[in-house]
Amino acid sequence: MREDIASVTEFSHVVGAIYDCAIDPRQWPNAIREVCQATNCAAGIIGAHDLNTLSSLIREHWNYEPEWLEKIQICATELAGLWDGVADLHERPIDEPLTALRDIPQQFVQSRYYREWAEPLGFIDTIQMTPLRQPTRIGAFGVWRHKSLGRITERDLAIMRLLAPHIRRAVTISDVLNMQAIEAETLRASLDLFQAGIVLLDGETKIVHANRAAETMLKSGSPISSHRGELRTASPQTSAALRTAVATAASNEAAVGKLGIGLPAPQSDGSPALIHVLPLAGGNRGKRIALRASAALFVTSEMRTAIPAESLASLFGLTSAETRVLGSLLAGRTPAETARTMGTAMATVRTHIAKVFEKTGTSRQSELMRLAAQFLPPVLHSSEGGLPAPKTRSTD
Repeated sequence: MREDIASVTEFSHVVGAIYDCAIDPRQWPNAIREVCQATNCAAGIIGAHDLNTLSSLIREHWNYEPEWLEKIQICATELAGLWDGVADLHERPIDEPLTALRDIPQQFVQSRYYREWAEPLGFIDTIQMTPLRQPTRIGAFGVWRHKSLGRITERDLAIMRLLAPHIRRAVTISDVLNMQAIEAETLRASLDLFQAGIVLLDGETKIVHANRAAETMLKSGSPISSHRGELRTASPQTSAALRTAVATAASNEAAVGKLGIGLPAPQSDGSPALIHVLPLAGGNRGKRIALRASAALFVTSEMRTAIPAESLASLFGLTSAETRVLGSLLAGRTPAETARTMGTAMATVRTHIAKVFEKTGTSRQSELMRLAAQFLPPVLHSSEGGLPAPKTRSTD
């Protein structure tokens, strides 16, 4: 374990290794090793799966022997069931990690998974997170603690919370690229093969290069446009959020955190698109893509998520607690129901609601609904599902 992961240099090194995986998933073993060393863990694995085809999109690991990787598949269904038993699983912030001994202690040690896989390897606990959570795709990232290092501590969890949004960004962008690597030797041709718009920007959001899909978007002015060489969107809020994310990426990519993940960008026909920002200053990404670029933007109109709480959180700079409250309100719950669901005092929930209103420029739950609807496809806020109407007992 490195002694001072809190140092800027050390943390930046780990984040850089993670972001290298966004454009080359083959780099995940190295990134997993870095995360394991930062969190005092002995081995780790990342996987993503298509729920429609039941196929594996990516599966990389560090420090597992092949025979044990085969055995873990036998117990995979049981493990998924164990995590489903966490009471507030779907109410937690997307970047909040789980641990076995904290969240499912009895179920875990009594499981076949623990007896036949973890215990023989000397593993006593695990930190797990879900970097990809969509109706048709799911991703999991997990690291394991060896008994020689004792139980997972709050410090370990605090480090994983800091790393979680960076892992989520890398997996999200890699998913946009269909888990394919961008080859430096054939850069322009490689970028043009992707259906997603890819734009390389300097630290002031000036366009350095755009692939073929992005050029089409820029010419039509939807969902992105160029104003004297500077990239913009039709939404002033999104354009401002992009400038902040890109400027942060240029100066200190480790400080980007949740900025620039899933920013909503309305298109001219009313349908939404999402923009993800990838820092290029550190690691091997700048060398592989473009030396002049500080960040790469990935623009996709493929909307796989039904509730825009995370996108709005990225757009308006909401905290994890504020995002949970926003998601609950968008699901149609009243403040009282939100407090009960979150296990939080009503006064705390009202404080979070006031901050959400302040940051989003709204003052009522119904206004939040209308704001969210601007960034959803019509089918997702229709009567067929998506955003429900706010209940009569609301914040109004």
